Amino acid sequence: MTIRILFTGENSFIGGNIFDQIVKGNIFDEDLEIISIVRRISEGKAPGLEVTRGVRVMRYVSSIEESAHVISNDFDYIMHFAAEVDFYGKKEIIEKNLEPIRTILGNLDSFKGTFIFASTLGVLDRSNLDSCDVPLDEDSKKFPTSNYGVSKLEGEKLISELLPNNSLIIRIPWAYGENMSKSHHLARLFETVRRRGLVGYIDWPGQISLISIENFARAFTNLLSSGTLGVVHVYDEHMTFGNIFSDFKKSIGGNTTQYKVPRIFLRVAHKLRGFLPFELRCLLFDSMLSHSVLETSWKKDFRKRSTLLGNSISIKDHKLSAPIRTVIITGGGRGLGASIARNFLRYNHRVVIADAVTNPDPFQRSLQFPHHLSRENLSEFCIFLKNEGLIPTTLINNAGVATSGDFSQLTYRDIESMIEVNFSLPLLLTKVIDQMYEESPLGIEVVNISSSSAFQQIPKYATYGATKNAMSYWSEVINSESRKIQTLTVYPGGMATKFKETKEKQLQIGLLNPEKVGRVIFENYILGTTGRLVIGIRAKIFQLLEHTIPRSIQRKVWGRLENRI
Repeated sequence: MTIRILFTGENSFIGGNIFDQIVKGNIFDEDLEIISIVRRISEGKAPGLEVTRGVRVMRYVSSIEESAHVISNDFDYIMHFAAEVDFYGKKEIIEKNLEPIRTILGNLDSFKGTFIFASTLGVLDRSNLDSCDVPLDEDSKKFPTSNYGVSKLEGEKLISELLPNNSLIIRIPWAYGENMSKSHHLARLFETVRRRGLVGYIDWPGQISLISIENFARAFTNLLSSGTLGVVHVYDEHMTFGNIFSDFKKSIGGNTTQYKVPRIFLRVAHKLRGFLPFELRCLLFDSMLSHSVLETSWKKDFRKRSTLLGNSISIKDHKLSAPIRTVIITGGGRGLGASIARNFLRYNHRVVIADAVTNPDPFQRSLQFPHHLSRENLSEFCIFLKNEGLIPTTLINNAGVATSGDFSQLTYRDIESMIEVNFSLPLLLTKVIDQMYEESPLGIEVVNISSSSAFQQIPKYATYGATKNAMSYWSEVINSESRKIQTLTVYPGGMATKFKETKEKQLQIGLLNPEKVGRVIFENYILGTTGRLVIGIRAKIFQLLEHTIPRSIQRKVWGRLENRI
């Protein structure tokens, strides 16, 4: 007997895992014939017919609507895992997810097989006035707070209405495992912890349901073998957000201290829950399911789960699998620039260092443009890149000049040098590289090394701070202005480097190690971080003061500190 399956979503995290389990023979014992509709081909797979160990897979690389001609009543199973997943997406995502369901159902008139639909816990969520005292179950009131959740709920209604007796709707909570997307909820929480966000140090009491991808495959097999129909929930553990944050910190060797939420705050929050943002309600109140189809014996050991969670989205996996970049680093011959270069070289990226200061020992595999970049030699630098056959994918504007002193004491050359090196050249260099991609849909990724001086009011550093502030403004606005240029603006605190032409008398307290700062910048870049990255407790304090203390007071404080140093 041959089982015929129509499968969508082979490239998705959950759907891809189930597809692989089916092909490996871990779910069905019979011969299989699978029609897979995918929008793009994953690495190691090919369009057309593929036959392995009694499994015939025919892949159609197109949308479901374009492949409607292959949909019929002859399938034993229709497994619909494909979906646009964006919990913060606009209303358009509702139609994007509903149209494929309508297409499939519209081509069925007397379907006798089983229609399996991957839904989400997000169709339930919690309303603003929900007491949050009773766990969620199949009969709980449906209250999706995201357009993605709305699309899944509407899909459930369509399927239940047209196939009431032969459909299986699986509501999936937060699933995790290898090859998770960087946009996954847990990946976002992990990023918060890795960046040492304050929210990660709080023992949030709200619980959420989780399931490992391995256990979801077990549950899926169990559901098919038992012939289960209707709406089911699957999970293998509840965890508080406080425990999730704690486990993430264990996986990266961080401080696992967690601070309890005061009871009085919880009482007040419960009274005002109708006015709280949805994310804060999740952190404070339970969003867990009441029961699961999973067997108790399948649950993971708690300590093992900690390792699974951390390893599933750790920087290690992203670094080793990241595509090779061609990276330009200005001022890369020493200090922070050299640290960033070493991190890229460690993982075999192509590195071009533009700096008159060269140190060949750590950069044996890098290319050297042995000059400080300037307006005059930009064209020479472009010729250098073309002669080497390089089109940069990444630009790290690290070079900088800082000259202190009262404005009246600065020379014209001092002012021109800071404006050119700190502001004009990074923009011009970005423009030059952008023009290399003029005929290409590809873009460039730009990392701009700014300074906490961008938001500090420090006397004798007016010009330097102004150039860093101007760079920060351009860097952050360009993200919304251009799809081809994405930037990460880094604000490191004071570092123990030989930063030429800075003031000689420095406050030598809490200086950062440039090697560690370079590592943090590299990891955030590989993880796709854009926008702002503030590094170091000093820089974070200065950023906080900028928004809490009047600037006139800040200037007086910095002026007195300058006189004492």
